[in-house]
Amino acid sequence: MKNRWLKKFIRKANDVKMTAHEKRAMLSRILGPSGIPSPYSFFLMVMEYRQRIVVAAVIVAFVLTSGGTSFAAASALPGEALYSIKVNVNEEIQSFVAVSADAKVKVEVKRTEKRLEEAETLSKTGKLNAETQTIIENNIEKHSETIKENIATLASENATATVKEVIDDLSSSIEAYEVTLNIIASSSVSSSSTDESIDALITKVNEVKDELEIIGDDVAVAAGEASSTPSTETATSTASSTPELPIEINSATTTASTTVSASSSAAIRPSDLSDIL
Repeated sequence: MKNRWLKKFIRKANDVKMTAHEKRAMLSRILGPSGIPSPYSFFLMVMEYRQRIVVAAVIVAFVLTSGGTSFAAASALPGEALYSIKVNVNEEIQSFVAVSADAKVKVEVKRTEKRLEEAETLSKTGKLNAETQTIIENNIEKHSETIKENIATLASENATATVKEVIDDLSSSIEAYEVTLNIIASSSVSSSSTDESIDALITKVNEVKDELEIIGDDVAVAAGEASSTPSTETATSTASSTPELPIEINSATTTASTTVSASSSAAIRPSDLSDIL
């Protein structure tokens, strides 16, 4: 009898659950109202930090346990089995390790250059077709989006020189690979399908280059306007800090000039001449 009652109680207890509203209310109480630090904030920070450590540990464990596969994937090309590991694991680890916007944008530039290098290799072997071309274009598009995001961060930090350096480096690489791909396309070993893929890929990367150059110009113009337009407060402080130059009057010079002026303005009478003679 007691066991039956206990089982019934357990079943009913399992049906007692918090609603979504109750869960949100409890979470807001734990986090505390705005402006008042929660006593649990330290533990929440520790939990978040632990999650990052776990993610990093999983990545390291994957690399260690599949070191041979990861190493072999480094030379994989689009269309091959290990290429996904190369792009989505090996290179993502490099991006994950890069912390600052400067480091991240440079990693993405290097990844874009790798995609162009892969296109060159595939073109030379006649393996650049519609499928591999699409894979390369999609990856270049992803890299460019990440580059744009980090350029926006750098612009907000007034790192205009870094933005210009990054865009100039990428533009130079794209132009160099464009020349190489055009040479391959004009050679006798290149097929018509390869030529079409090369033309389409060149068009795509040039669109990315032009877009990034426009963004770079906008950042440079905005930085120039900000530096050339002084604020009202600065102008006021400059004016107030300008010393007033005292005006000194030489009394001797003033007296002499007054005397000369007075004597020159007086008329010479005949009686004065007789006195002198």
